Amino acid sequence: DANTTCQLNATGGPQGIQLGLEGADPAQVQFCSVGEDVFPQAAEQFVRGNELHVLFPQQEGSYSIEAVFKPVDSGVNRLLFEVVLSLETRLLDTHPTVDLVAHGSRDSAAASDPGPSAGCDPISQVTSVNTSVAVLLGPHDAPFTAKHSSDDELRLRLFGEFLEKGVIRKARPWIALSTSGSGIASSELKESYAKLCASPLPLTP
Repeated sequence: DANTTCQLNATGGPQGIQLGLEGADPAQVQFCSVGEDVFPQAAEQFVRGNELHVLFPQQEGSYSIEAVFKPVDSGVNRLLFEVVLSLETRLLDTHPTVDLVAHGSRDSAAASDPGPSAGCDPISQVTSVNTSVAVLLGPHDAPFTAKHSSDDELRLRLFGEFLEKGVIRKARPWIALSTSGSGIASSELKESYAKLCASPLPLTP
């Protein structure tokens, strides 16, 4: 949308990936490493159609990542986009994970009903004074994503299953950003979630 500008810092390293809307916190959402893992540094990026691809090759850490960012919908002061993370490791006996983090008060009413028997809620939302962030995880991601959230932070741990050497695992969260602190309407989030579930899975890394 002409009235909405996304800010993306995908240099990797200690800060991982940060994104937000112009006029709000530039790190409304972060993808960061967990424990002793090291988020790799970005080495290459390119645009393919309406997708931004950023490559983070394995260096001193335990994994490599390709991140693909694609807008799904937009409006005044709000943006919905898809992030596909493809993770691979060349090391044995490791369990690499990545945390998706957003700061704010969690909105329990945003969760879709019923939720999965394991993993995290398909729809999660946090709000602060002037921003809202919602994370939508489809049925291929929510059951394998661990929730490590607190009252003032949403923290979802992606890639919950053990990863064998050379195998590529993917996560595909849809992220809704808004500069409104009143939150994104539950009906709008559920409509977007239905679109996520109906959309085809990415077939290539």
